[in-house]
Amino acid sequence: MSIPCKLFVVPKPNFVQTVVIKFAADASAECLQSWAREQGVHGAGAVAFVEISPVPGLDISQARFVGLEVEFYLVLTLPEPCYFPSRAAKIKQSLLKYPMSPGVEWVKPLDRRLQRLLGWGDVCCTEADVAKAVKERDVGELLALTPWAKALVPSFFDDASREEESSVTIHDVPRVFTVLQSGMLQLEDCQHEFFTELEFHQFGPCSRGTHETVHTHRMPYTRCTKCRLVLCNRCAGLEQDAQREERNVRKWATKASQNPPCFWQHPQSPKPFFVFDHTKLADSEKLLWIRHEVGEEVDLPSFARAFLTHFGDKLHGAVPQKSKVLQLYMQYNENAGISWLCERDMPPQDRELFQKVWTASAPNLCWECGKALTESAELAHGHYCNRACQEARFLVKCVRCESALQADARGYYHCGCAQAPLAERLQPPHSGGLECTRLDEMLRHSAIALNFTSLRHKFVEEMFFTGAAISRIPNPDHEPAWKRPRRS
Repeated sequence: MSIPCKLFVVPKPNFVQTVVIKFAADASAECLQSWAREQGVHGAGAVAFVEISPVPGLDISQARFVGLEVEFYLVLTLPEPCYFPSRAAKIKQSLLKYPMSPGVEWVKPLDRRLQRLLGWGDVCCTEADVAKAVKERDVGELLALTPWAKALVPSFFDDASREEESSVTIHDVPRVFTVLQSGMLQLEDCQHEFFTELEFHQFGPCSRGTHETVHTHRMPYTRCTKCRLVLCNRCAGLEQDAQREERNVRKWATKASQNPPCFWQHPQSPKPFFVFDHTKLADSEKLLWIRHEVGEEVDLPSFARAFLTHFGDKLHGAVPQKSKVLQLYMQYNENAGISWLCERDMPPQDRELFQKVWTASAPNLCWECGKALTESAELAHGHYCNRACQEARFLVKCVRCESALQADARGYYHCGCAQAPLAERLQPPHSGGLECTRLDEMLRHSAIALNFTSLRHKFVEEMFFTGAAISRIPNPDHEPAWKRPRRS
């Protein structure tokens, strides 16, 4: 059997029934076992010792071999619900009575975060949550929800651990989870035996048919030799396939329930481990939960997804959720110097990814002005809404006279030196190491090929020769337009 965990219904505020005690690394195992036996004599419903490696994926023995300090926890279910502050003080005082009193770092109620930390799954998990983790191939979330799945399907969690071929796949894990949650592995229906030689020709009707669907359940019929159930051949074949699949799922559930973590229950009044689900959780506890799930260094979108997964149902509305995520992320990544108090303080390249966490169809934003991009603008200018925004981060100078230029409404540059005689403008500019645009080169070669010196049409001359040969250099003092204050 697996660890018996049950959602705790709070009778009064600050009342708990299962507590978790974290001891110092130098705590004596003999002292803790003696204290746990004393609690069992006093009526404790269940006790469990849990050792956790400080490095995820590293075995306990390997962690001790390399000299790492193993985290040690004791989970205690009390006989009755009690007031937590006074009970925590009594636990610390009782541990101080022993000659080699172990150091206690903290005493907390067993909640969902600590349940996942101990590797006991999640008491609020459903089959839909497991199926979602399987569909998204979220290895970390699936391992937190179903710790036994790694032994059942090791190839999904570690490609290097290829054991013997088995009929179980990762898509069967949600069904196995449902069977384990029901706790009824021994109860089975009749294992039907159809299509025997003596019982093959039977009289109907089919038990699966009704008065309206009797025409679809036609003869021949067959009868089970055990429970005497009569079915048509089609329904009997489907029933045998369903029972075969159900037997496989039960077999996999039995394998998954083997070798559970060690725990002790009172022989006369056994009790499960009661898990507390906080309706309002402190920000420090939320940060501990997210750090345990995603690690120490993660970007803002991944941090926001983890927040919505665990606390999205506790805080309704996208606006308060975004505000709380930014507040927690600044505490989570305080060494990075991020000061995003609200969403408008974020750069557009980060803001567009942040918005897509809540709305997958959110538009991309211009990296200069922060406005939403249209499909045509994105195809023409990439991450910018027009050519003016695309060129705003550069200093643009004329190659001929080296004067600073400004783009017009269409995004083209014009210089006064373009009023020089046509023969002078057809000469290659002395760039001095600066390059001119490809459009200028193409226009110059076209002008020479067509011999525009013989054409005196003013319209054609202005069309092709009012533009300037330019050079671009990054502007170190450029401030993007999205940072400038706007009037409301």
